[in-house]
Amino acid sequence: TLAYSAGGRAMTIDTLGKVGIGRIPETMHTNVTNSLNVGTTSIFQRGTNNGYLASNMYYEPGGDAGYSIESGYGLLYQQNVPNGDHIFSSSTASASSGASALSFSENMRITGDGKVGINNGDPQGALSIHGTTGTSYSEVENLNGVNFYKFFKVIDTARSLQMENIFVMPNLNNGQKYIHFVTTMQGAMGFDLDILCGRSGSERMFGRVSLRGYKYHESDGDYRHGAIESTSSINGYGNYFEINGPVTQYLADSANATQESYSNPGSYWVTRIPCNFVGGGSGQVEFTAFLKTMHHNTAPAGTYYMGIV
Repeated sequence: TLAYSAGGRAMTIDTLGKVGIGRIPETMHTNVTNSLNVGTTSIFQRGTNNGYLASNMYYEPGGDAGYSIESGYGLLYQQNVPNGDHIFSSSTASASSGASALSFSENMRITGDGKVGINNGDPQGALSIHGTTGTSYSEVENLNGVNFYKFFKVIDTARSLQMENIFVMPNLNNGQKYIHFVTTMQGAMGFDLDILCGRSGSERMFGRVSLRGYKYHESDGDYRHGAIESTSSINGYGNYFEINGPVTQYLADSANATQESYSNPGSYWVTRIPCNFVGGGSGQVEFTAFLKTMHHNTAPAGTYYMGIV
């Protein structure tokens, strides 16, 4: 081992050819053939000449697993030589200290033929963007005493959004329901909204509701208007999820308001969808919604929610 210093150790080269600048090089698994440590950042080679750039992580020598160098997240960029892919990953949690086990999740991949996948390691088109996964995909937020579920972005461009909202309603009773599609977005917006309803954990469907329309309102509520058309499909096996009344739009101070009622400026633009629901017994019901919005002369903004009031 060679150590070079000027008033303190500045660089170390160990007997395996690994180099550390500003620190002793981490001892890694034998699958790592060459490495350069600069502080907590590492450049190393592994496998069939694959190149890696890592921050706050190394492959520990015992089990060839990712470990932290100090507290914080681990970040990893891999150049996959056999297939030409570029792979970007991060640890799923922040390490509380050094030498902590890290679990990594792939965030983005650029394939050798130029396809880009975000949260998708096998993109089939030029750009494939996936949302996060889980039992309930959408973040729950309590608005005026009612649980609403945020839409999360799938694709965000200069003039449009594509978003999803998936949430589970335990033991939803049969009968009249009102779905509120709510946004804080001011100005002009055209939208397509599809809602699919079915039994959670199975492929049993109850129905589909589709809406297409636009809305416009100024920040002070002084000028506002909108138009909407709607359709619904009925399941033929005795279970129902269908629109059974006029869909209305209005400006309101609360997300669960049943009609227009606001002070200047109003906080929410509400689309109120009356539905008849017959779910065929007790159990959890899952709603899957897909939203596409178009914006005139402005970039997408605001927050989008869906809930049952």
